[in-house]
Formats: sequence, C-alpha cells, structure tokens
Amino acid sequence: KISNKSFMQNSKTFSDRKLRVSYGVTGADGIGDYAFMPTLKAWGVTIGDGNFVNGTEPANLANKDLKWEQTTQTDIGLDMGLFNDRITATIDVYKKRTTDALIRVPIGGWWGFNTQTINSGVIDNKGIELGITSTNFRNDHFLWTTSLNVAYNKQEVVSLADNVSIISQNTSNPSGTVSGREFTRLEPGREMGVLYGFKYAGVIKTGEVYAPQPLSKPGDPKYEDLDGDGAITVNDRTYLGNSTPHYTLGLNNDFKIGNFDLNIFFQGAFDYSVYNMTRMVGESTTSTDALNRWVAGTNENTDVPRDGYYKSTYGSYVNSKFVEEASYLRLKNLSIGYTIPESVLKPLKFVDNIRLYAIGQNLLTITNYSGNDPEVNGHFTNDTTKQNLGGGIDFNSFPASRTIILGIKVAIH
Repeated sequence: KISNKSFMQNSKTFSDRKLRVSYGVTGADGIGDYAFMPTLKAWGVTIGDGNFVNGTEPANLANKDLKWEQTTQTDIGLDMGLFNDRITATIDVYKKRTTDALIRVPIGGWWGFNTQTINSGVIDNKGIELGITSTNFRNDHFLWTTSLNVAYNKQEVVSLADNVSIISQNTSNPSGTVSGREFTRLEPGREMGVLYGFKYAGVIKTGEVYAPQPLSKPGDPKYEDLDGDGAITVNDRTYLGNSTPHYTLGLNNDFKIGNFDLNIFFQGAFDYSVYNMTRMVGESTTSTDALNRWVAGTNENTDVPRDGYYKSTYGSYVNSKFVEEASYLRLKNLSIGYTIPESVLKPLKFVDNIRLYAIGQNLLTITNYSGNDPEVNGHFTNDTTKQNLGGGIDFNSFPASRTIILGIKVAIH
C-alpha cells in the first residue's frame, strides 16, 4: 500500500494509493450437456408400402477426452483516493490467455458428422479498465455522486486445431429458397468472429461494361475485384469489420434532493460492426428500400440493384453494403423517487417507510445504426461453441423493450 510509505504521509492530494498485482487460473465448460458421450436423437424413415417407422440415430460424435478450457490472467492494478476519498479511481491492465479452448472443428464427412467438439486452440484477450467514483456535491439537502467505467479490450485468435486454419459460420437462410452463406470467420491472427464477405461497389449502369462480371446486366450488383485477377470469385472476399466492441462505457449519476432521489445510467459500446441482414432481406423483397431499385431510364442513380442480391451470378448478399458501424450510447435506466417524510407517517404506527417511484428503461439510444437495435448482436444457434463465432448479425432480432414502471415500496413492521 503506497499511501503507508513515508514519502506519501504528507500528501494533500492523494488520500490513498495501492498497487495490486494478481495472477489466476480459471476453467470454463460452456459446451452444453453430454458432449463427451454419444447420444441419440429421434429419426424415422418410410419403408415398404409407405409405412413410417420411428427410430433413432446418433446425435453427435462423442469425445471422451473433453475437459474444461483453461484461462490464465495477469492483472496489474492501481487504486487511488484523492481529496480525502472524494474521488476514488481504479485502473487495471490485464492479459488473459485461454488454452485448450472448447471449439467445434470441421472433420471429414466419413465420420457421419461435419464437426466435433474438441479442446484445442489458444485465444488472447488484453485490455485496460478504468473506474472512477466521485462525490461531486454534498450538503444537508443535496447529494450528487458519479460513477464512470471505461474499458478497452482486444482479442486475438493465436491458434486453432491441427490442420485447421479457418472455422467459418453461415447465416440463416434469408428465404425458403436461398441458402445461408458464410459471414464470419475464426482465423489465427484475427479477432473472434470477424465479418467476412464481398466489397460492394454499387450498381452496373446502362452502357457500362464491367470486365470482372462479363455476364452482368445493367442494374445488377457490382463487386470489387480485390485480387485483381479480372474476375469476381470467392477469392475477392475480405474482412469487413469486427463484431465485438473494442470499447465499453458505463456512466451512472445519483442525485438526492431532500426526499427526492434521481438515478441516470448511460451505457455504451463503440468500435464494432453488425451485418444487418434484416435490411438486406427488406431491400431485396418488400421494404420501402425496394422502392429505390434501379429501373432503366427511370431510376438509374441508385445503389439498390434491380432484382436484389439472391439471383446475381457474382458476389453474395453478404457484402459491405450491409455491414454497419453499430457504436451506440443508450440511456439504459432513468428512475425518480420520493420518500414520504417520517412526520407524515407517524399516525401509521406499523409503517416505517413509503417510497413512490417511476423507472424508465431504454428510453433513448444515440447511434448511426439503421437497424432496430445496435445492441442486438448475435446469431441464434443451439451450438454454444459457436456463439462467439456467430455474433455480429442482426436478422429478425427483437429489439430491447422500452419500459415504464410505476411503483410504491412500503416497509412495515
């Protein structure tokens, strides 16, 4: 504890300073149940004269050697108190390494399955966290305190499994006749779940000849030839953004004025992207964006193709046009309350306290994201080993509800 040292005894600024160094090891087993053992699922077939026969089939490729993944963390922190602890601050710098990560890796189809859950791979996380709490004003009638938390985190996949250089995740089917496409990748040297697809270059105009897409017609979507080979192929895909926020923020203010109390809490996440698949489907089908489609001689100054993205010979509906910066700042909670004075409650012998309150949640969101909710950042999957890999997509996601709560709290004896 630095504040106990002789050279700190007479400090008028710092009331407390403490240096911390810690090291720890934790385990995690987030792979669902029974992945280590063979299980069965219902399956039926129609045989003979059309008779349906119920049966079972293997549900997974078991791995009896599964164990918890292991995360080691080193943390260096500094705790400070200033001006008789009117301001307190905590700074932590950390590095975490996860080894034997539980991941589902692709295997040969001759096993009867396409993937198997194994312990493999190394993932690093490093960052810095800052927390500040201050008493801004205090007297007998008014109190105002503030808490601020800011964090930065950067991930890196160090390695996967033997003979596995990339693990990818597909979207859901955007329609009944269109299959899912690859939209995110896990690759050494990259962050987890980076978005991956084509670079959108607009719409082919009337009279335009775009050599990399010789079969395209005016009004078709156009994609960048990134490898310069003169043709649009799967090799022209690239990384379009990270789906995990690099920065997070929490800002809380508490006010107490006489018998009134007020709490205001803001939450934010910054420097990350979301693939807005809902917008892509709407533009390709029946949303108002479809009203701005390319029409020869009528509406050619547009970046919305004439027939969506599904039928194009080139590229994919997974492209940069629908990858959006999703940073946001949200008023997560606003509450106001009034505590009835004790003098008013004296006639009620059995009542100790009555507080009236109103709470609003998700009242305001500041963002440039065009979807319903930038905080909706996930891919629905029952495979828990793919939840991090499959993040960063917004497809028919339900937004956070805006909620108003009115209440009364009564303490009795």
